[in-house]
Amino acid sequence: RDKWTGCVGSSIRGSMPPFPAIFALAANMNGRYSVSSGGRHDVPFNDDYASRGLEYFDVWSPEIATHYAEVFWTDMGTHPIPPEIVRRFANKTMAIVGYEMDQVMVQPTGKPGVHPEKDVSVPINWAYNHHYETWLLGAAAEMERVSVDPNDVSSHGAATRMVARHRAGAAASPDGAPSSQWFSEGNGGESRKSFHGYPAGFAQLVRSPRAWHTTPMQIDIRNRDCGATPDDVARCSGPHGFTPGPEPRQARYGLAVAGLVPGGPKGGVPGATNYSGLLECPCNGRYGGDPAFYPDGGKGGSRTRVLTHDFKGVAVGACGAA
Repeated sequence: RDKWTGCVGSSIRGSMPPFPAIFALAANMNGRYSVSSGGRHDVPFNDDYASRGLEYFDVWSPEIATHYAEVFWTDMGTHPIPPEIVRRFANKTMAIVGYEMDQVMVQPTGKPGVHPEKDVSVPINWAYNHHYETWLLGAAAEMERVSVDPNDVSSHGAATRMVARHRAGAAASPDGAPSSQWFSEGNGGESRKSFHGYPAGFAQLVRSPRAWHTTPMQIDIRNRDCGATPDDVARCSGPHGFTPGPEPRQARYGLAVAGLVPGGPKGGVPGATNYSGLLECPCNGRYGGDPAFYPDGGKGGSRTRVLTHDFKGVAVGACGAA
């Protein structure tokens, strides 16, 4: 879920169609923020969007459903923004002065935006937000998949990537405003409590905004023995109650497997810890494992074991029915 805050005189908040529009001042989605400048912390800065007379609109991504230890790094396509926003800023320029994001469980399942007041934030130690990229597209912009220089490490080895382009043949904005904008600042695990607002006089401009596009990367690190519903948010969580699930031997530089983490047995499940070793994206014995942890190519007992549980599997798209 993303919240865009903007102003051109004023703006409005709306939910994604086909849901009814909601109009409100831009109260912070994630509470108050601590703002830093250079080496100074908690500097005087108005981080309260509502007090500045700003308004916003909400959008929700399609549903993300993952299994434990699965990395979801998937382009989720282009989706419309609220029609009220499209109509209001047709042939006009929107000034975006901030945005916020959250990862939420919605009710009813599979129907985002129907009851936004019932959204429950997904704890960071359930689905770790590694990073995201999001674009806001204007009427003259489109997304295009382009080839990547093999030496471009920012693509993490991928052969292609998505970029926003000004559509061929589309007229340029008469006021020189861009036809798209990209948002990916402070986009890791700290994103929800990182302030994405701009100083007075600064904004990201978009001509005739019409749609948004997102590519998130997040890691499922929730131990299913602890549950995975909104009612389970407080279970196995917190600095002293976190319960990790099974991890590859290479996680934590092998310290848990070697019994060097306090309370950690020799095996794939660490003991006393307040984070998941999966955050490091460790390789297992079947793919890319370091010989230091998987000698002889993972043979001789060092290969990652497959642990089975009795959790129920459901077909893609069946989450609402389940």
